[in-house]
Amino acid sequence: MAALPEVRLELAGGGPDEARLRARAAKLANVTVHGSISDIPAFLSRADAVVIPSRWEPWGNVCLEAKAAGRPVIASDVDGLREQVQGCGLLVPPDDPAALVAAIRAFDGERLPRWGAAGRAAGRTAWPDHLHIWRTLFRELV
Repeated sequence: MAALPEVRLELAGGGPDEARLRARAAKLANVTVHGSISDIPAFLSRADAVVIPSRWEPWGNVCLEAKAAGRPVIASDVDGLREQVQGCGLLVPPDDPAALVAAIRAFDGERLPRWGAAGRAAGRTAWPDHLHIWRTLFRELV
């Protein structure tokens, strides 16, 4: 975020890295760490986009929540995120801060609403589609 002083990061979620993240964020005027939040839709409604720089993400609830809120996504090109981001944002290589910065800078006002709408539409059927894929795989294996 030091490379993106024009961008505001609102970080939500709790876990074992929270104290370390708070300490690092304290040095940056454009970062706020909220910790765990109870009203995810309200939090996401204030976002222009949702960034998910995961190293591993088998399903990606955060991505699905972002899509349901109509928010475009920038995510690591890993596991379940790869399938979820199609048409609603950008994928970047994991653990590549330069690529992440470039992707954030590439977001523009023209594409944001289109990607948000595409994500919301895809989010409506994400879980049934996911189950269908698993059922199909199980049928092929049996």
